[in-house]
Amino acid sequence: MAPPKLPPKGNTDSEDSEDAVDTPTTMASTDTTALPSSSPSLAEKAQRCRAALITALSPSEPVDTILLSGGLDTSIIADLAPLTHLGLKQAVTVVCTPTAPDEAYARAIAEKHSLKHTVVRCDDPMSLVGDEEGGTLETCVRVLKTFDPMELRNAVVVARALVECKRMGAKVVATGDAADELFAGYSFLQGLSPGKLKRWIARLSRPSVMRFCAGPLAAHLGLKVFQPFLAPPVIDFALTCRRSDLIRSIPNPAPTKDTTPGEMTTFGKYVLREAVPEAYSRWRRKDPIEVGSGTTTLPKLFEEHTDPAFVEAEKARILREDGVTIRDAEHLHYYGVFRRVFASDGAASAENEDQDMDARQYRLKALFAKCGIERYGDDPCLECGFQIDRLDSWFCVTCGAWPARTGSPEGDVQEGDDLDE
Repeated sequence: MAPPKLPPKGNTDSEDSEDAVDTPTTMASTDTTALPSSSPSLAEKAQRCRAALITALSPSEPVDTILLSGGLDTSIIADLAPLTHLGLKQAVTVVCTPTAPDEAYARAIAEKHSLKHTVVRCDDPMSLVGDEEGGTLETCVRVLKTFDPMELRNAVVVARALVECKRMGAKVVATGDAADELFAGYSFLQGLSPGKLKRWIARLSRPSVMRFCAGPLAAHLGLKVFQPFLAPPVIDFALTCRRSDLIRSIPNPAPTKDTTPGEMTTFGKYVLREAVPEAYSRWRRKDPIEVGSGTTTLPKLFEEHTDPAFVEAEKARILREDGVTIRDAEHLHYYGVFRRVFASDGAASAENEDQDMDARQYRLKALFAKCGIERYGDDPCLECGFQIDRLDSWFCVTCGAWPARTGSPEGDVQEGDDLDE
């Protein structure tokens, strides 16, 4: 039986008035009954989680707009909003391909809550990453000070959505940032032992460890961002969760065309799904922004549109002249914008060389001085020379290298890690 179609509603703007797309079968689950649990404490944990979320969704000023991906996290915000004085009135979704999965979920949630829904449709993902001055990509590079492909694939979507929010007259914009980090939404966390997962979340919960592009991009545009999953009550609750509260394998309650009904499926953020059973996207799988919006195809598109010989020649030249390791065509494109924005080729000269540093080292150190991130300091990235932002991190937020130091990350195994407590 074909999934039902959602008719267009009068509260969507002209961009969103085309024939509605099919509602995915994964959205059919609106049952508010919690699934049976082998843990007698899960129901109590879910109640505490719900209370923390509702407290977090009571800000000091109204939040008029939401960046609505239609994933679990933004679904929770929208579906709990009527129980608070949040004040949501409108939603923005960005999609770059006709098959991007975010739109159908977001449309359904917006209609459910009578939100004015703007869908920004880009011709293709490449239109978001043009190298024109003042464009979306340059804005992200300038504000975030990065040429990391993974960061920029997500950031250009957020930036385009925030520009639309600004055009619509939004003042405060809600996002679902931090739910995946605090409640084990990422698939790679499913293989961690209970103890290691708990330490991973505890480390991320420390001030200034988690980085999200929405905050600085919104500030650049004169907007405020509201991130309820970063509220103290939510963080405090997350730190009490056991692995079994966060990750569970259950018979899939909302099978897709690629899965079999009843097939065992592992879900992260499990306690969130139990805490807000009315969430429209309760059983939607985790799709990163780049997947949900369609920018995940950018690496392949750059590869197809760039001469391999040119890429290899540029990689050699940039390593020789700038001391930066370029990994592929996409990385080369982003670095080109980064260099245009931040390089000062005339900054170094023989008369001001540091006596303890050879001429090339001094020139490379001075090349990106106006970026504001130290280069060739006491803890530089192996691939770009920019300072790694934290001693406990092996990832370079500037170029995206991992591991960014010599050797390999130390093993994090402690006695009792297998105990889920």
